Amino acid sequence: SLAYTRFNKALWQIDALLRFGVIGIDAEVKKISEEYIVIFKDVKGIPGRTPKDYRPSAHKIEVPKGNPELMAIDKRSAIVIRKTLEKVQKDHDELRYFLFSNVYVSVWGAFETYCQMLFEDILNKRPEMLMSKETMQLEEIISNKDNIIGHLIENQIENIGHYNIDQLLEYLNKKINFTISASEKEKIKSYYFIRNVIAHKSGLIRDSQKSRVPNGIKVVSKEIVISVQYLKKLILFMSKTVTRIEKNIEPKFFKKPNKNAARDASHP
Repeated sequence: SLAYTRFNKALWQIDALLRFGVIGIDAEVKKISEEYIVIFKDVKGIPGRTPKDYRPSAHKIEVPKGNPELMAIDKRSAIVIRKTLEKVQKDHDELRYFLFSNVYVSVWGAFETYCQMLFEDILNKRPEMLMSKETMQLEEIISNKDNIIGHLIENQIENIGHYNIDQLLEYLNKKINFTISASEKEKIKSYYFIRNVIAHKSGLIRDSQKSRVPNGIKVVSKEIVISVQYLKKLILFMSKTVTRIEKNIEPKFFKKPNKNAARDASHP
């Protein structure tokens, strides 16, 4: 289906973003270490408390014209600068976890987009699947009388976009007879839970929710930290799930016509 093509393209883009993002973060962390922190590699800590009369000092060192300018700073100031740079390096290094969280939400978004695109295509092919006992206001019917089927499909796709995971799985089962095992259902619900924590709570988790955090994810200062291994498991699982859906619906809705049968029909 077109939805499957779009999903695979999205996964390729996500994978590329993940790889290049990590490369960029690693390069920046290495740069801070090799170009800045290394300057202070010989600066050691000073035992004891800082004297009350201590005042930071810095002054310019005169050098021959044309040479780089030099500054002399006291040892305690050098220690402060080194620790500040190490903090900057740590913050940059942890950017990878922010990247992983954003990629995680993008993977789930690709799955949701796939489901919406798929059913938009299917319902256009088989509008009779829209039949239900739901009611509509006459005003809505008359306002969309020129394309009432298109309006109904649009409403259905909009509803799918607001389904939680239980509702979506139920809809897949009802409309295309797609089911997953109990263990797979628990796994996808676990993935969905983490997606919601990231998307709606910026990764912050309440104490009462910690027991729901799956293996492969840490909680640091009440914020979930996703490992790249866990992220790759999500990508693989969603890819396999979508492929299974495709195999389920292809012979029902997207089966290519038999060329021999078409030729025989045109030449009785």
